[in-house]
Amino acid sequence: MTWEEAMMQCHHQQSNLVSVDSESALTKTLQASREAQTDRMWIGLRYLADNWLWEKGNKMKYKAWSQSKEPECPAWSHRCGVLSLQDHHWDSWDCLDKLYFACN
Repeated sequence: MTWEEAMMQCHHQQSNLVSVDSESALTKTLQASREAQTDRMWIGLRYLADNWLWEKGNKMKYKAWSQSKEPECPAWSHRCGVLSLQDHHWDSWDCLDKLYFACN
C-alpha cells in the first residue's frame, strides 16, 4: 500500500503505523517484518511543517537515518519515512510507492 493507504488501514484497526522510536522498537519491528516481500517498509514517520514527526505528532528523540543527519526539506513526493529491512535505518521515500507496513 502507499503510505496514506497504510495509515488509513492502521486507523481502521484503531492503531497507527509503527513508530520506530527506540532501539527496542527497531528490534521488535524487524522481527515482525520477517515475512515482508520488500526491502523497505513504511513507518509512521512523515515530514510536516518543516519537521520529521511521528504520525501521532511526537517529535523524534531516537534517530536512525541512513545519513548522519535527517533529510532537510525533502522533495514533495519523498516526505514519508521507510525503514530499510536490510540496513536497519530510515530514509525519506516516495509516498506513492506500495510497500509493506505494520501497525502498532
